[in-house]
Parts: sequence; structure tokens; C-alpha cells
Amino acid sequence: MSNVFQATHPQFAVRGEQGGWTVYDMETGEPARVNGRLQTGLSLETAESLADALSELDDEA
Repeated sequence: MSNVFQATHPQFAVRGEQGGWTVYDMETGEPARVNGRLQTGLSLETAESLADALSELDDEA
């Protein structure tokens, strides 16, 4: 994974699923939502970047 952000305790990760890649919450196993939209069916590069960014934001909260 090429990380733009390095979260101390990553909250979000990426998994391959039918139709693309999903960013999911590691605590719940549920797909992440951004502006109400499930983050599924993404390219690997987009999913990795988003997971890193969301984990970084979660660390700042």
C-alpha cells in the first residue's frame, strides 16, 4: 500500500470485493460512508488513498 498519510492507529482498511475495492471500518466491518455514499467499487489506488485519509482524520478527532 502506498500511504500518503500514516495513521497511528488505522481505523479504515481496504478489501477486494466483487466489482472493485471497498474501504471499510475495521471495528465494525461495515463499508465506510462519505457524504452518505458507500465507498465500494473503487479502484485500488482510490480506496487506499481514501482509507489512509479517513484513518488520519479519525486519529485527529
